[in-house]
Amino acid sequence: MILMLSSILKFLPFTFMGLSTGMTIAILSSIDIWLALNGVSKTVIGFFVLCKIPYTIKFIFVPFIESHKPFKWLPIRKSWILFSHLGITFSIIAIALSKPSPSNITQLFILSLMLMFSNALQNITAYNFQVDRVKSEDLGFVTSVVTFGYRIGILLSTAGVLLLSNYVGWRWAFIIYASVSFLSSFSFFLRQEPLQNNFMKEGSIAINKLFSKRKISMIKRMFIKTIILPLMSTRNKMQLLAMMFMLSIIKVPDDMAHKMARLMYLEIGFNTLEIAHYVNNLGFFATIAGGFIVGFLVKGFGVQKALIMSVFIHAATFLCYILIWSAGHNPFVLAFTIVSENVTGGMLMSAFIAELYTLSSTARSPSFMYAFLWCCYNIMSMSSVAFSGVMVEKLGWVNFFLSMMAIATTGGILICRKNK
Repeated sequence: MILMLSSILKFLPFTFMGLSTGMTIAILSSIDIWLALNGVSKTVIGFFVLCKIPYTIKFIFVPFIESHKPFKWLPIRKSWILFSHLGITFSIIAIALSKPSPSNITQLFILSLMLMFSNALQNITAYNFQVDRVKSEDLGFVTSVVTFGYRIGILLSTAGVLLLSNYVGWRWAFIIYASVSFLSSFSFFLRQEPLQNNFMKEGSIAINKLFSKRKISMIKRMFIKTIILPLMSTRNKMQLLAMMFMLSIIKVPDDMAHKMARLMYLEIGFNTLEIAHYVNNLGFFATIAGGFIVGFLVKGFGVQKALIMSVFIHAATFLCYILIWSAGHNPFVLAFTIVSENVTGGMLMSAFIAELYTLSSTARSPSFMYAFLWCCYNIMSMSSVAFSGVMVEKLGWVNFFLSMMAIATTGGILICRKNK
């Protein structure tokens, strides 16, 4: 117990960094509810997911932010943290002061796009603060406390904003949220400036010299700088992409199961209040507990072994979904399922992020590679989750969850074979 407390306190500053990054990515869900309550159609709200495109392709911004800074009086990483949070704060306040009506939807979409662009810049820079000077055996604890803060940030930007809107109205709820988000950025200033990687800056100079006397379009030049150069400089490129594919195989089934689980709970007969209480509240604490368990596993066995253990343990918990489908409306079985799935899911998520940190560290530009790998995972996850409903319709609930368990297990076996 003393060891656990000392480990948590040692990495406590990372909690506030995770909170800062978690607050922005989830605010769009509150904006969706705000728009729906003011008469905006579901079709239009559905298209607001396109605002997340800058966040998904954030790796293309890395070469620029690694070689330029918006404020000359600050170190480059802290300069971008301040710039991104100013963008987040401005976007949210502008949204709060806008009229949420169908006639004003274009303006709100542009502001939401700016919000996600600022969030992408913040997330890229936050990576450097979270991994710089961190020992490999401590990656588990770092990812655990970052995830803990991240989850709290999501709660603040979803449930927190909804609760505030009932007391002070939507406008002030968004303004208070923006203020808390901006204040959270100071957690990065309390940490030492990460060591700068000059690869992107040096690469840009080399590209400019190479094409100085050749006619090449600006788009091609930008493509070579932002994508080709960082990827070509990465050692063992095919092995890296193969590992990312295997990591996606073990994580995507969890995303698909989460997408469908609540629909299954409704079909069984649980009401929305029961689902909110068990899934949101009980699931939150179970996920956090799983993250800290992985911290100790990484400390004792290393990232790879901790990941493999998490994969197989979590895959087994897909059987809990089948158990609750068979048990029917049984709150005890629901609670057992939520705790089991979220503890092991928290383990898998923290180990997954720790492995991404490890893979990225081998690249000439770690922040680029981390953002690129996340993009690969997000594309595979979104495209797979989109078909999860079709799979349930074709297979039924039992066969669907058995399929998810089989896919995750296969991914775990592939990773084991690769590490032999």
